[in-house]
Amino acid sequence: QHWRKCGRMLGWYSNPIEISSPIFSIKDCFDHISMCFKFIQMFGKTNESCGFHVNISFKNRERIDDVDPCKLNFLVQPEDIASRYKRKTNYSCSFRPIDRRKIKSVISRKLRTNQKISELSGAILRDADKYSAINYSYLSESNSKNKRIEFRMIGGKDYEFRFDEIKEDILHFIRCVIESTKRGVNLKVSRRVNSFLVKDRGCENG
Repeated sequence: QHWRKCGRMLGWYSNPIEISSPIFSIKDCFDHISMCFKFIQMFGKTNESCGFHVNISFKNRERIDDVDPCKLNFLVQPEDIASRYKRKTNYSCSFRPIDRRKIKSVISRKLRTNQKISELSGAILRDADKYSAINYSYLSESNSKNKRIEFRMIGGKDYEFRFDEIKEDILHFIRCVIESTKRGVNLKVSRRVNSFLVKDRGCENG
């Protein structure tokens, strides 16, 4: 397997390309990403429209079905990461207001935390969109080999000079994916779910 240039071209910039890597293990991926970034530094450049999309799955592909989207969203905190890369308003890393309304409506109901998490996960999967900051649409693939979760928050101008920061974000994604497969209510997720409504009320009253 090799790095390849994808067929999709973004025509409103001069000579744009999109490249796709082969599947790497955690052990090997960072050496290859570092080399790719050095190549971009030498022969190309990135602008505000560019994204660095991270796709994560398991060696045992069926394990990806154990990922709980609600837990993953609240563990990752995608809006914070997108803000660092100035991606919150990028068309290909969307945070749709309707999602927040749905989350708010579930959280405000008198349900146990594990019931709220279950309902939110169902809503997130039903609304899966390939341009969402965390893209769950590939989980519906019939072939388990293609199942994965895509993180779209990293990118922006000159991201090829931010390898150390990006490496830490990728490791964060990996840890969160693994944690989201565990049964039971994660205390960190529980606190964030239950504080979400309080935050929203603070914004409304501010």
